[in-house]
Amino acid sequence: MANPDWAYGLLAVESLTGDSPRIERMPLRQTVQSATAYTTALYKGQILGWDYNTTAGGGYLIVVSNTTVANVVGVAAEYYAGSASTQTDLAVWPASENIFEVQADNTTTTSNGKLKILQNAAIVGMTAGNTNSGISGMELDWSSIATTTDKPLTILKTIAKPGTSSTGSNVQFQVRFNFGRGYEQQATVI
Repeated sequence: MANPDWAYGLLAVESLTGDSPRIERMPLRQTVQSATAYTTALYKGQILGWDYNTTAGGGYLIVVSNTTVANVVGVAAEYYAGSASTQTDLAVWPASENIFEVQADNTTTTSNGKLKILQNAAIVGMTAGNTNSGISGMELDWSSIATTTDKPLTILKTIAKPGTSSTGSNVQFQVRFNFGRGYEQQATVI
């Protein structure tokens, strides 16, 4: 049976201690620059970074691009349309404190996802999302899975849900971040 293709970005499933996912509110740009709202949409499940504005003297959330997975602070836990100038903060699942679920992209493969455990992977579709649902279109990049440490995610396990398989396109994984704000080196599995 083919796995369903329903990209949903990264969803926090538990904290690193096994409790419910940790969540906190972080400032949007309008907190720092009150005259200018952040106009880029932030989708639920999208990786977010931290930017610092030296003129205004404060930091705020930004979208992390495909080419630069740096200064990662977490994953958006809610949708921000990019035009709500009265909204000053956003719910975020901190990258350093949670384990996430993510779907792999639809790369055609007969390889078993269980053979990819403890390997690292990149991400595709980082800035994509659905403005109707507010959900990120981001997915784990199957073709990038390798043992090299320069990828942002480490695969912890495959997820077995009714009607899904650990083989083929759109496999679902549990992952944790390798690096980002608060990380000094590649993450290790606890």
